[in-house]
This record gives sequence, structure tokens and C-alpha cells, in this order.
Amino acid sequence: METAVNDSPSTAISFIRRAIAVIHYLNSPIVMSRLQQICNLVREQLVIIKDIWEAPGPNRKVQLSNSWDEFIESQMKKMLNGANAFAIQWLKRLEDVYELRHDTDPDKGFVLLRVKVLEVHRIDMLQTGLYVGGYP
Repeated sequence: METAVNDSPSTAISFIRRAIAVIHYLNSPIVMSRLQQICNLVREQLVIIKDIWEAPGPNRKVQLSNSWDEFIESQMKKMLNGANAFAIQWLKRLEDVYELRHDTDPDKGFVLLRVKVLEVHRIDMLQTGLYVGGYP
């Protein structure tokens, strides 16, 4: 990524944009509703497994659906935080490198403008979050 920052800023910007775009894509209404449906179907199966497992006696308690809920919440946070950390690190690096470039550098204005635009999208991504709610 460091090479892209220095030698091919369009590539670096593209990688950062993709990381942010994935989170926005997952939050789009149709994708999020499908993701919620899939998570709920998995959860329903875990409830069935739990019920069958616990049926023979009271000493066979498991918390599969609760564990699933915690797992999904944790995974969504990791994805969001990973995309955010990546974007912060490389947007800052791009800004630092291109602020120091001479004004005649043809990439300077392009890069600094894209950094500002992507920063807005990064903040929006973080404020929106990534929540797979909708459990029964």
C-alpha cells in the first residue's frame, strides 16, 4: 500500500474506497434485509438444535442462539472497525504525503480532494454502523 501511496495514488484511493464501500453495500436495504434473513435462519436452526439437545433432561442446557447473537454482533463490529482503521491509516498517509508535494505535482489536488471526500464517507460509515438486528 505504501508503494501505491507514493507511486500510484489512484490505486491507493481505490483500495480505501473499496473498504468503505463494502460496509455501505452491506448496509443497503436489500443486502441488509437478506443478511438479516440468513442470520435469522441460522439462529432458528440453532434454537431447534438446542431444543432437541435439551429435551432428554434439564441438565443439558446450551446457549447456541445467544452465542450466535454475540458472534454475529462481534463479527460486524470487527468488520466495521477493520475498514475504519484501514481507511484512517491510509487516508492520513495520503494526506501527509501529498500535502508535502509541490503545487505543480499533478496528483496533489486530485489526491487531497479524494481524501476529503473519502473521509466524509468514512465518517458516515462509522456513524451508520453495521448492525444485523431483527432477531425474533
